[in-house]
Parts: sequence; C-alpha cells; structure tokens
Amino acid sequence: MTRKFLQELDLSGETIDKIMSAHGEGIERQKALYKELQKELESVKEAAVTDEWKQKYEQEQLAHTATKEAHTAEKEAEIVDGLVLKALKAAGMNEAVISKAIKHYDRAVAELNDGQLSNEPAIIDYFRAEWGDFFGKVKEIGADVGTANSPHMQKNPWSKAHRNLSQQTKIYRENPAMAMQMAKAAGVRLD
Repeated sequence: MTRKFLQELDLSGETIDKIMSAHGEGIERQKALYKELQKELESVKEAAVTDEWKQKYEQEQLAHTATKEAHTAEKEAEIVDGLVLKALKAAGMNEAVISKAIKHYDRAVAELNDGQLSNEPAIIDYFRAEWGDFFGKVKEIGADVGTANSPHMQKNPWSKAHRNLSQQTKIYRENPAMAMQMAKAAGVRLD
C-alpha cells in the first residue's frame, strides 16, 4: 500500500499518516516474525542433521560391536576346536576324520573354563557316540600269549577249557596274527 493509493481515495492527510504508520508497524512485526521463524527453521535443520549423524554414528557403533563379538566368538571357537582336537587325538580317534568330525559337532557341548575344557570326558563320550567307528581299540599290554610263567597270561578262547566264540571273533578282528598263534597253540587250524 502506498500514500498515492490512499490519496486517490480522497482521505485526509492525517488519516493517511495514521494508516501508513499502522501499516509500517504491521510490516515490521511481520519481518520480526519472519526472522524468528527463519532462526527456528535453521535450528530444526541443524537438529535434523545432527540426528542424522547421530543415527549414523549409532549404527556404526552397533556394527562395530557386532563385528567385535563375532571376532571374539570366532577366536573362542578356534580355541575350543583346538582343545577338542587334542582331546580326540589323545582318546585315539582316527586323525584322518578328526577335522571332519569337528566341523559337524555342536560347540555348545564343550565348556571352556580358564582356557581348558572342563568337560573333556563328556566331549569324548559325545564323539564316541557319533563317530565311534573311528576310535582305535584300546590295546592291553601284557605278556605274550603262551608264556606259562606270566601273571598276565590271557586265556585262550580256542582251547576246550576256555572256548569263547565272541572272544575269538574279537581277537581275530583286532589281531589276526595273534588269533592264528592262539588257535595253533590250542590245536585248532584257522584257514
């Protein structure tokens, strides 16, 4: 609105001055309000940017924590697998299948305590149940068969006095040469 516009309306000079003064005050109030709104808009934009960076930071923190936990779990799994491997070797499991067996077992079976397996016998039993065919037979050390003065002399399952077909089969499966020798000593011929 201009003074010329108001003069064309045939208004008095005093009325025009009052209208122009009021109009000027309204414009100044609008400018002040606009400045306040601009400041508020800038602070909202900054907060949005800050929140966006904060969210990105938090996401990176979560990803870092997950990676760190995965790495720690992987290291612990390697330690457990190494200890299980050592225990299986000591228990007489066929070394050719140990690595395959370790890949397929549930690590939750193993309990790690101060860098050692706290339940090694249970782990061996677990593997014996699953992979029993791959464990070697326990060899008993004693005197040779047929040594009369030996306190550990084994009873001959081929002799008439101690005939035992189950024992014969077991000995023949484990040590055919010993089975032949024992059968010969009992007067039985194996072919």
